[in-house]
Amino acid sequence: MEAIYYSDDVPDEWADYVRANVEFFKGLGSPQGGSALGNLCRDHPVVAAGPVAAR
Repeated sequence: MEAIYYSDDVPDEWADYVRANVEFFKGLGSPQGGSALGNLCRDHPVVAAGPVAAR
């Protein structure tokens, strides 16, 4: 499985997700793993519009 890329090597089809990640964490800051923040009950619009992953 190839799920981790250097930022310069991200395939064009995933570029919107890189932007979404930057925008989502810009105001939030680094969550240090996120567990201390808990569920924020929101997603970036790009993520919310995408396919739902199996949970």
